[in-house]
Amino acid sequence: MARRILILDGGLGTMVHGYGLTEDDFRGEMFRDWPMPLLGCNEALVMSRPDVLSEIHEAYLQAGADIISTDSFNANALSLSDQMLDFYVYDICKTAASIARAVADKYTLLNPSKPRFVAGSIGPGNRSASISPDVNDPAARAVTFDQLSQAYYDQARGLVDGGADLILLETFFDTLNVKAAIFAVEKLAKERKKPIPIMVSGTLTDTGGRTLAGQTVEAFYASVHHGNVISVGLNCGHGAERMRLYIERMSAVAACAVSAHPNAGLPDNEGRYSETPEMMAATIEDYLSAGLLNIVGGCCGTTPMHIAAIAAVASKYAPRQIPQPKDQILLSGLELATFPVTPCSIVLGTRSDVTQSTAFAAAIREKRYAKAVNIIRTDIESGSPVAVINVDDPMTVGTETVRNLLNLAMATPEIARVPVVVFSSEWKTLETAMQCVQGKPLIGPLTLAEGEEEFLRRLSLADRYGAAVWIALIDEQGIADTLDRKRSVAQRITALLEQAGFPQDSVVIDPVLLPVIGYADTAKQFMAIVEELRTVHPQWRFGGQINVFSSEFQGCDAVVKTLNSVMLERAAAIGLDFAVADPQTVQPTQDQPAQLRVLCDKLITDGSTETIDAFTEYVVSQCSEPVQQLVQQLGDVTDGERLSLQKLLTEQMDTLLNLEKCVEEGVAPLALLQRVIHRSCNQQNDMAQAAEPAADSTADKSRRLLWVSIDNTEYDPS
Repeated sequence: MARRILILDGGLGTMVHGYGLTEDDFRGEMFRDWPMPLLGCNEALVMSRPDVLSEIHEAYLQAGADIISTDSFNANALSLSDQMLDFYVYDICKTAASIARAVADKYTLLNPSKPRFVAGSIGPGNRSASISPDVNDPAARAVTFDQLSQAYYDQARGLVDGGADLILLETFFDTLNVKAAIFAVEKLAKERKKPIPIMVSGTLTDTGGRTLAGQTVEAFYASVHHGNVISVGLNCGHGAERMRLYIERMSAVAACAVSAHPNAGLPDNEGRYSETPEMMAATIEDYLSAGLLNIVGGCCGTTPMHIAAIAAVASKYAPRQIPQPKDQILLSGLELATFPVTPCSIVLGTRSDVTQSTAFAAAIREKRYAKAVNIIRTDIESGSPVAVINVDDPMTVGTETVRNLLNLAMATPEIARVPVVVFSSEWKTLETAMQCVQGKPLIGPLTLAEGEEEFLRRLSLADRYGAAVWIALIDEQGIADTLDRKRSVAQRITALLEQAGFPQDSVVIDPVLLPVIGYADTAKQFMAIVEELRTVHPQWRFGGQINVFSSEFQGCDAVVKTLNSVMLERAAAIGLDFAVADPQTVQPTQDQPAQLRVLCDKLITDGSTETIDAFTEYVVSQCSEPVQQLVQQLGDVTDGERLSLQKLLTEQMDTLLNLEKCVEEGVAPLALLQRVIHRSCNQQNDMAQAAEPAADSTADKSRRLLWVSIDNTEYDPS
């Protein structure tokens, strides 16, 4: 492919149709008394009329084809079960490959300078992994990933044993089917201990440039370019003229060879294709002069004459130059999402996190998947570029739960459009997730906690599924809790990634250091280790948690948002690509008070007592000022109650200013503020109970005042 454009053969079905074969031809001696009709089942001809197939292969080789494809497009157990031929899958595939092999070897011997190759043809089959067969149940599927993978594996095994040089996955309309086929071929290659090259070719079903399952060509490429895939392209669907735009888009993103084998135009009412060899070759020449292709051939309606005309024009042009991968991580849903290195972090939200969101956790626990999907959709509608799902709760979240949730989510256009990020410490949960999404997901965390062998096994599987991985700096001893240990674990991971051949641009490293602002310089350590690892490993992406304070539990929203926002801004500047945070607690820093921004920035970089005192004084002033106004607004509060409340609050706030001891004990300022306010509430409650327990006691009023003063929300006595 580096020296010249390779020529693929043309339509096999078109040529078979020209022979005018009958039911008896398809049956032959082997299937003479077969109980099912076989007319039109081209795969049966492998056993009944191998002479016809040999003639077709030879005709295409004479026309100039470098690659001929086997008569095995539908030779998988799921498709051939319609003719009750599923038992013969292996024999049909092996024989189909051996027929093509013999003819290809003959022509290679005639001209050794032009070797001929056999591509084992695998089509998608008659079932979709992503599309529900029931309009009333969008989460239903007609087939599982494992069933598809096994069917493709049996097909590939026969083709390779029959002598195929490579596997051609062609005319796929559902990318999850493609991924199941790649998974199967990679499994076979691992067993045979030799690489098996794979060509992938999808088909578009509308003028909008999407597959039947909804993916754009760019997303299709990102989803399938993994393992030993040597080319990605398009076939069938459109004629060459209408396909050009989408091949151009494919060529713009593909860091591998690009192929095209279009139809000879579109069929008329009688199924005849309109483009002559000269017309099709002229259109293909436009592709080639623009440098868009490495492999070209024909599909429905094309004949050896079409291939000869295409080969003639292809000989005049150099192949497309395969570009180096760009410095970015590619993820995909129905659409492509690129994440280049920029001074801005991508915020991975926590709304759909069972460990953070009680609403999401309850929906999952109660199997109310529609509600859980709505929560995910809300996050995306709020601007999240990915669908983040954290199901790290093995007690309530099993593989079936994850499958049901993701099947429904993938049937929801707003969610299916974007890439999926799945977090779980259970490998089976992550593996199930990878079997449910047709795009390229990000999954994790992977760690060395269970040793290098298990890490490599999971890494290999993630590569076969086509996923990017989130790797945490954790080894057999636990979290790498010092800078030296983090460096050591990172070095081990580097070696293991190279050993596994895993693409380095599909890796996100988590230093696993919670930046507790104002405590033990963890914020400075967090940024230091990210900056250092980014310098040593520029090919990686980095992610981590920066959301130390949550407005759901702490007071002073402005302080919380500014702390998180300044921390996010600083972390992004030194190389944090993905930040796990509650999007509601971050906002652009330019929208924050200037004095507060300065104080937050100093607190993040300087954990001294003076800095903490200055920050705390500001927090106290912001949190206590509303009390005076709120007291005046509540007319049923007596002067005595008002004075009691003000005195109590003032006394408690005074203790907040003496932070040295608390910081030494590891208590962050806002956490201390919350503790002080709860202590005030408890003291007021004790005072009220000792005096006169009433339904609307002074304690309840005080508690309401204190709550509103820090959260500006209605107080809930529970």
